[in-house]
Amino acid sequence: MSDIRPIRNEDICLWPDDTWCYFEDLEEYLWMSDDFEVIPCDSTRWNEIVNG
Repeated sequence: MSDIRPIRNEDICLWPDDTWCYFEDLEEYLWMSDDFEVIPCDSTRWNEIVNG
């Protein structure tokens, strides 16, 4: 069983086409599909996406 944590505004929403935004900005991306993945802000993957 995995731990469940609340989504934070700093988490990233990542779409299959590599478009991403911070969760707090998601309402500005309503034209995008709803098939995004939420990347936790405390993960290595988040750091790779944000910092390249």
